[in-house]
Amino acid sequence: MSPPSIPTTSRVVVLQNHIGKAIDFSDSSSGTFTVKEVPIVSPLPDDSLLVQTLYTSNDPVQRLWTSPVGSPMAAFTLSRVVKVGGEVKEGESVKVGDLVDAQTQWADYTVVKKDKVKVVEELPGLSPSIYLGVLGFSGLTAYFGLESVLKPKKTDTLVVSGAAGAVGNVVVQYAKKVLGVKRVVGIAGSEKKCEWLKSIGADAAVNYKSATFTEDLAKATPDKVDGFFDNVGGAILDEVIMRMNVQGHICACGAISTYTDHEKGMVLKNYMTLIVNRLTITGITVFGYMVQFEEGQRALADTVISGKLVVDGAETLVDVQGKLEELPRIWAGLFESANTGKSITKLAA
Repeated sequence: MSPPSIPTTSRVVVLQNHIGKAIDFSDSSSGTFTVKEVPIVSPLPDDSLLVQTLYTSNDPVQRLWTSPVGSPMAAFTLSRVVKVGGEVKEGESVKVGDLVDAQTQWADYTVVKKDKVKVVEELPGLSPSIYLGVLGFSGLTAYFGLESVLKPKKTDTLVVSGAAGAVGNVVVQYAKKVLGVKRVVGIAGSEKKCEWLKSIGADAAVNYKSATFTEDLAKATPDKVDGFFDNVGGAILDEVIMRMNVQGHICACGAISTYTDHEKGMVLKNYMTLIVNRLTITGITVFGYMVQFEEGQRALADTVISGKLVVDGAETLVDVQGKLEELPRIWAGLFESANTGKSITKLAA
């Protein structure tokens, strides 16, 4: 059998215009994105790999760290190694055919540095996309936010906003099923998502779009709130602050309510309540725990294998069957609550 042919070009999604409040999906010059075909560097540098994108992680924060106009859209991906630069050495850690987790681009193929990828092993019975969800940055953010920031006690009431999202659903499940927190309450944007949260472990779930949200939140937290894992910010943060017990803790993980209009900023209306009740707000980014990633991944993998963490239904995976131009549209669905759990796009098999 002859070896597979090595591509000499790659299609890439490029940021054509700055991302505003609304995303323009047209093919015109006013479109937010455009697809270009670019040459792949040859020969491949000794310190590099050529990888084919299999799955892309759709993350709200991409809206904030988008590349300069004219540059490829960056993304966290799960890819397969197509070619290894330089002479292949015996015992080399990365080889052709390996699955690797890396920050690459919205592209069919990308050249990446060998020391910037992590080889992952496929787990029996599970989609490899799990490395972009529960065993990826989303799951790790949930893990470290609970274990290192909030550190909830078993007697606590914990509230999670964006609870049906990539990070939030792991927070709900890990807090309830692993840490044994007394009461875990999820906040989501539909009754369907609230029912799903209760099915995976939440003691109660509240729809923030309901006209009775304030009353519903109060009913769901009869002992008020000791810890709040916040992925949303804005009005929901204001409401939960009013339910916090004295010396309560807030883990500030995200502010998706502001991502479509970040120039406006976020106003905290109940700031005085934060002061009077001596509340603590601690921000978290998963990159602050890089030296502990292996520890976190092992702990999360154990919970998945033991069945404590539900992964079925915790991914919204869209197979675009190689249609690279569809990636922006799937990603944009995050801001319309189109996903339950982690949003992932499958580009190739």
